[in-house]
Amino acid sequence: YYAVIKGEALALRAYFHFDLLRMFGPSYASNADAPAIPYVSTFSNRITPLSTVSEALDKIIADLAEAKALLKTSDPIVRQAYVVGFPGDEDQTETESSVLFLQNRRHRMNYYAVCAELARAYLYKSDKPQALSNALEVIESNKFPWANDALVLAPEEREKDRIFYTELVFAWYIPNMQPYLRTHFNNGEAGLFIEKNAGETIYETGAAGGDDYRFKEWLLPVSVNSFNRLELQKYRRDDTGEPYLYPQVAPAIRLSELWYIAAEATYDTDPAKGLAYIDSVRHYRGIGAPVSAGSKEAFLEELLKESRKEFYGEGQIFYGYKRLNLPIRGQGGATIPASDKIFVLPIPDSEIEFGGR
Repeated sequence: YYAVIKGEALALRAYFHFDLLRMFGPSYASNADAPAIPYVSTFSNRITPLSTVSEALDKIIADLAEAKALLKTSDPIVRQAYVVGFPGDEDQTETESSVLFLQNRRHRMNYYAVCAELARAYLYKSDKPQALSNALEVIESNKFPWANDALVLAPEEREKDRIFYTELVFAWYIPNMQPYLRTHFNNGEAGLFIEKNAGETIYETGAAGGDDYRFKEWLLPVSVNSFNRLELQKYRRDDTGEPYLYPQVAPAIRLSELWYIAAEATYDTDPAKGLAYIDSVRHYRGIGAPVSAGSKEAFLEELLKESRKEFYGEGQIFYGYKRLNLPIRGQGGATIPASDKIFVLPIPDSEIEFGGR
């Protein structure tokens, strides 16, 4: 299993460094030559010098490319006979291997997750042909089917698929996560909520968004002291002990993100096809009305609007605004200007003290 283990390890190293780069370095669009983060590729007590944004991206892409080559011939998920599904499904093959490490590849840093992370990294570097190629490899694999409407809207809690489980290309498995997530998401005044009017604006409920499954299933209307708000239910699970159709996971990479990447990577050469990629995601979220955009600026505005709906409560939309170096739209309609003062997190004091920065 050397190739599988090394492929996962290289890809995870790239994945975590990419998140660090997206947090602590300027965006590639803002300042590609700025010193950003140390890319640690050796186990040592020596200080790793800082790489620039561009250098770090090249190292991320190199690790992912090597991981992709290793996993292409060793990861069971690439085989045609490998069928994903819910645990207990008669036709799923995810748990058939006698080797535990080779089971449930869909949740691990699998071959397609590496392709997805490569699509992210290439798009961050504005290499749209490579971003599109890797995104389409995931999309066209058909290994990650769109969520079943009947389960998304299921009346029984044990059957309800709020997380869109089958669409997760890579996920964090968090057994018994409900008590911990309740602390952060469903904890009364301390929980995660949004003002009702602001939530309705984000999901455009006054127009076609009124049919959006995400708005209906993820946001619960609650009135507290005459204050109308919407509490996030994306990670909610019943505590009755009823067995669920799917394990407790948190999304790391979604299928829909690959469609958004394909949309952006395609728009410049084929605007209609770029918009069609967005419309496909909207269709599987219960929205039949197509989007329209007469310019690149309008297209990016629509793309960010759809991303805000899809990634609510996941910490991904910040990276979209930063990568595009565009103003952040606030709840009330005001905008926060794009700036490294907003987009670049401060380096921790210990990193400065011991890293010589």
